[in-house]
Amino acid sequence: MLSILIPTYNYKCYDLVVELKKQCDLVPIEYEIIVLDDASALQIQENLAINTLENCSYQSNSSNLGRANNINKLINLSNFNYCLILDCDVFPKNDSFISNYLTEINSEKSIVFGGIDYQPKTPSPNEMLRWKYGINREAVSVEKRKKNPYNNLLTSNILISKKIFKTHLFHTEIIEYGYEDLVFAKKLEHEKIPIKNIENEVFHLNLETSVEFLQKTERALNNLFFLETTGILPLQSTKVTKLHNKVKQLHLNKLFGKLFDLTSSILKQNLCSKNPNLVIFDLYKILYYCNISK
Repeated sequence: MLSILIPTYNYKCYDLVVELKKQCDLVPIEYEIIVLDDASALQIQENLAINTLENCSYQSNSSNLGRANNINKLINLSNFNYCLILDCDVFPKNDSFISNYLTEINSEKSIVFGGIDYQPKTPSPNEMLRWKYGINREAVSVEKRKKNPYNNLLTSNILISKKIFKTHLFHTEIIEYGYEDLVFAKKLEHEKIPIKNIENEVFHLNLETSVEFLQKTERALNNLFFLETTGILPLQSTKVTKLHNKVKQLHLNKLFGKLFDLTSSILKQNLCSKNPNLVIFDLYKILYYCNISK
């Protein structure tokens, strides 16, 4: 009935699998849990124990495919008609997580998004930027998600029919990190495939340091530039690229790019502090984007 698919890279997800298996066994249902490691640089020994659990398997790619293609491969490995896709660094918020999704399985609904949340406990100062961004930008209430379902979709916690997904796989040219969820969502929007939002969140657990999060943000923006310039993603699909277009119309693109060189170290001081400002984070992103596109 249900294939639970978990792409992973350099992360221990054994505890997540144990919790999901416990919930599935209590229902009970016919299920499988497949974890696919995307050629991690680190060997996580605990993950190998997943193979000792009934209905669970842990496999590894021989080379890095990127998150999008890793999920595509997971879909092809799955054996059941409905797939629950979860990031490796999440954990169900409640004990009824699986049963909540099972009530949504029927032929009329193609995609169900349960949402993302963050634990309220304040993290260490060097992880504040990732936590603050998650709390304010990703932990969107179900009511707000319903108002703009395609722009709020994250594939870190979705239930999808295999039939629908196989005709709307992630774009195979997306190898680098960043905005693969948006490409997927825009394709769904274009094809008028409905997204149902429910209150069935997972906690996002893995908080990178502020320095690491800024590095990942830059990687994502590099990929965004690639996706829009190659036409994989429609032009001005994000707030950053919409603002970038206005900057270009005012012929200020080169100036903003130079401003990044001049101010990035000052901006980073705030963003890597114990009280980062998300407005400054937004400024950092647009200046960086102008810098790589000038």
